Amino acid sequence: MVNAFAHGLYKSNTNFEICFYSNRLTIYSPGHFPKPFKPEEFANGSLESIPFNPKIVDALFGDETIEKYATGFGRAFDSLKENNISYDYVDTGNGFRFTFFRPNGGVNGGVNLSSGEQKVIELLKKNPNATIKIIFNETGISTRTVQRILASLKEKEIIVRMGSDKTGYWKVVKNN
Repeated sequence: MVNAFAHGLYKSNTNFEICFYSNRLTIYSPGHFPKPFKPEEFANGSLESIPFNPKIVDALFGDETIEKYATGFGRAFDSLKENNISYDYVDTGNGFRFTFFRPNGGVNGGVNLSSGEQKVIELLKKNPNATIKIIFNETGISTRTVQRILASLKEKEIIVRMGSDKTGYWKVVKNN
């Protein structure tokens, strides 16, 4: 959250967002992640900090909110690994979003699923890019039923659509 605050683009058409769900946390920051770099490159120490807001970063450093420059991603990723938390990063075009998934699907534990829902989940685990047509072809479940199953699984917070409808993919975030 501190990285989003420190490195966000404040003259943007979008706003900061922090959303808590039973199975994940999302943090959205307006602006762009420095191109062509990826967060992992900052985390492993191969790149130095590129602060978009040096005055904010200096203030955070001065009041000891941050230890030193360019360590936030490394410490965050180390903590994620230690706690068996997976994450996803998406550049939305207007900003970037990190999604952090709770281990074992969060506090709700197992959910009763129909055989059709179980088939769709297994297929999405193997092929996150599966479309309704692909799911129909692989499972034999009608396209209308596939649509209802996907809606149900999203409502139960078992799957999440990452990215856009056209270029995104499905992520199974809760193991049952």
